[in-house]
Amino acid sequence: MTHDLRKHRRFYRRSWKRLLLGVSLAALQTVFLLPMPLLIQRVIDDAIPNRRRGEILALAAAMVALTIATAVVTLIARRITLGVTKRVASDVRREVLDRLNRAPRQFHITADQGTLHEMVVRETDRVDLMTSSMLADLLPSIVLIVGMMGVLIRIDWVLTMVTLVMGLGFGLANRYLLRYIGDRYERYHQALETFSRGVLHLLRVQDLMRVQGARHIEERRTEDELEHLEDRAIARAFAGTAYQVTQQSLIALVGAAILMVGGLRAASGVTSIGDIISFYAGFALLRSPLSSGSGAIPTIIEGRQAMARLHARLDEIDPQAYTGIERVILRGSIEFDDVSMCYGDKQVLDRVSVVLQPGTTTAIIGANGSGKSSIINVLLGLYQPSAGTVRAEGVDYRSLDLEHLLQQVGVVPQVPFFFPGTIRENLLYGSENTKPDAVQRALTMSHAWEFVQRLDGGLDAELSDDALTLSGGQRQRLALARALVRAPAMLVLDEPTNHLDHATVEQLLAVLATLEPRPAVLVVTHDTGFLRHVDQVIRMESGRVVEPPGSADEPVRSGNEFSSSVPRARLTN
Repeated sequence: MTHDLRKHRRFYRRSWKRLLLGVSLAALQTVFLLPMPLLIQRVIDDAIPNRRRGEILALAAAMVALTIATAVVTLIARRITLGVTKRVASDVRREVLDRLNRAPRQFHITADQGTLHEMVVRETDRVDLMTSSMLADLLPSIVLIVGMMGVLIRIDWVLTMVTLVMGLGFGLANRYLLRYIGDRYERYHQALETFSRGVLHLLRVQDLMRVQGARHIEERRTEDELEHLEDRAIARAFAGTAYQVTQQSLIALVGAAILMVGGLRAASGVTSIGDIISFYAGFALLRSPLSSGSGAIPTIIEGRQAMARLHARLDEIDPQAYTGIERVILRGSIEFDDVSMCYGDKQVLDRVSVVLQPGTTTAIIGANGSGKSSIINVLLGLYQPSAGTVRAEGVDYRSLDLEHLLQQVGVVPQVPFFFPGTIRENLLYGSENTKPDAVQRALTMSHAWEFVQRLDGGLDAELSDDALTLSGGQRQRLALARALVRAPAMLVLDEPTNHLDHATVEQLLAVLATLEPRPAVLVVTHDTGFLRHVDQVIRMESGRVVEPPGSADEPVRSGNEFSSSVPRARLTN
């Protein structure tokens, strides 16, 4: 846990001066409060017995002024401290999101999305509350308690020792209570995380649940999770309440002990009534910071647990595969040079060597699991080869600014994603600087302009999450328009005939062939019906490029009859 705190400390480097100012003002707040017991003692032991009304008024005015000054300084200190903690919270969230944005695709595939969401939203919030409690509540309370104890020693050291001894004993007893609270908070977090994952699962499985008639299964699962969460929530809330009640009771017991011991000492003539009253007044001033400081402890415990989980999760994220900075103008030249790749222990590409030329259309064909999608994943930088080299325009991917390169590539995946927003916003995602007329041109090329015009709002029609109100073909056409709107130097089509008919795909390829400059097109498919439109065919089997049998003028065979007009792929395998 200490290691995690050291990691977290770096977030304060940018704001350490303001943090120091906030702490200094907290100390100044203590300075204003320290004279209060002494002023009370003076009123009781001196001004009242001697009937000095002017002095009584002056001392009362001084106490009022000190109270107002304390309130003003407290507000200023809190404002500064909270400004620092909220900035730190933003920096933590910023780094978490940046790490997630740069994490390899494999991390996002294997990670539980509910857990990641919990980490970004709730865990960072718990850490924020922890730092706010530490700096705005606990630290000022400690400063005030230490300073006030010095004043109390001056008034009556015996009563001070009684207070310290009782406080030490209660502190030792609190260690068990704090462990109890930490355990209950951790169990509650685990139950909440399980429930959060269950809700995400329920939202994703709605169609399957209905067609399988499995609503009773989900109801039983959610009921079990709700009961478990309820039990853990009660235990957590009770632990927090028990801690607060215990602390208040302990403070009251110390106050009673002060009155008892002080009363006996005053009755014996060892100390004065003014000393007892001023000492108790000083202790009363400590009740607020004691309650505030002790009340911050559960929040700090929960925050430290969240911090440990947060840093442990971040440590699991490997560095981004590509971190180059060189930028190239893509014309469509991509080369795979003896590329191999593994998913864990499974090899999915085995010494693949392929050259994609500018202005040409290439088809990758093969059965499921043959390595077609893996080539796309490597080309798009989603995975880094375990061996071999990938080049764009002759430059190694490892030297390239990959984000800049991919801004010149249009991709149409098998299952396109759309976020809640307008059609225009979805089409221009990542292509915000595109000319306005490019949107209509892209929609026309993808045969989507007609149905978009019929929608209520046209380009400004709102899409639901994943555009589920549209048909599969309409979603695919919009995804195609999104890829075309940036006038890409390379267009990647992953199984386009899954949702588009042959005629539409063939018309698209024909239109692309007329563009100037003509983009390179890479089509991944198992459908051979439109291969007469391509310049190159790459056949994959078991992660390897298979040389087509026969000469370039003979039909290509891969379990299907291909057109004899399809030229032989240019391979260097």
